Amino acid sequence: MALQQIELEVPTTLSDIKLWQYQKYMKIIDQNKTEDAEDKEKVNDFLNMKLVEIFCNVSLRDVVKIPLKEYSQVLSVINKAFLEKPNLIQRFDLLEVDMGFIPKLDEITLGEYVDIETNITDWQKMHKAMAVLYRPVNFKAKDKYGIAPYKVNEEIQELMKEMPLDAAISSMVFF
Repeated sequence: MALQQIELEVPTTLSDIKLWQYQKYMKIIDQNKTEDAEDKEKVNDFLNMKLVEIFCNVSLRDVVKIPLKEYSQVLSVINKAFLEKPNLIQRFDLLEVDMGFIPKLDEITLGEYVDIETNITDWQKMHKAMAVLYRPVNFKAKDKYGIAPYKVNEEIQELMKEMPLDAAISSMVFF
């Protein structure tokens, strides 16, 4: 019987991870909190398997088939990515759209501020805060740029789930 080959795309940086993947993982962490010492080890093992499943886009059925040595290496690579402390990512491509961070944060409106503050502390709503902080670039001149005016748009909020995690984390630290 031949061993089945499993191909994994292992994220090596936070930019390789999508916001929705992190949101999904954080939800699983929240659902599996325990104080029981006996359960903690089982929960930790489960969370590590979910980490590989979610961030490497592989089924849990395939995760358990990964040789232990390689599994440990995959966890190590992913965990190393989370040690990154990204500087503010001012621009990134989102589904072929140039997205820019609010150029003049000190000039945001009350509505923008309230929408950011309401959502930035909850990972399950983070995409809504990111839709305020990052918007399509509508003007470029050398290193200067302008962004589209802000208006609440649920479709854009949902699309922000596809943004790279490094941009989300860097803007949270900056904000």
